[in-house]
Amino acid sequence: MFDVQEKNRDLLQSKIDSLTRMGEIELQSKPKEPFFQDAFHQQAIQMGMLTMPPSEFQSKYLVLKEFLVSKRFEGLSPQTLSSYHDVILHFLLYLPEDVSVFDANSSMLRSYLDMYQRDHDVSNVTLDNMRRIINTFFSWLEIEEYTIKNPMKKIKHIKSEYILKKPFSSDEMELIRDACQDYRELSLVEFLSSTGVRVSELAGL
Repeated sequence: MFDVQEKNRDLLQSKIDSLTRMGEIELQSKPKEPFFQDAFHQQAIQMGMLTMPPSEFQSKYLVLKEFLVSKRFEGLSPQTLSSYHDVILHFLLYLPEDVSVFDANSSMLRSYLDMYQRDHDVSNVTLDNMRRIINTFFSWLEIEEYTIKNPMKKIKHIKSEYILKKPFSSDEMELIRDACQDYRELSLVEFLSSTGVRVSELAGL
């Protein structure tokens, strides 16, 4: 089980390293200009109405890297952080090259979620999990004062039909026990059935 945790940490670190490389390439391809150039925006910044992101945050990939590092510092598991990476990176790649993550609005986000569901035929449960992850990302941007407000606040919980899963019958449990190859597999089956723990939680023990 420790091997599984180590592999998850290594996978997450490789994803973060990849974001650094992607961010450096993106910054190199852009002219080094101030984030806000006109007098109106400069005045708004001075009045505290807008926050000017640091120059290195002009890259959406480095924004995601900083977010992941921040959440890792908060103690989130490698599995959770890896899910955050995959969902948010897919959204960032969806944005046009000339649109900054700081300019994303609720209309763009709704269009993205609608497009993703149609293209990938995912359930409302999966789509709402994506909505929740993207909301966490934009909430972090707002808390860190890189944006004024979180555009995801306008996108509410996506309703889904609740499906009650039936437990295994006594006969089905006996078939599962008979299929176990050794005592280790049998112990895992008994632990799962008696506690109701998730498989991912058991793997992390």
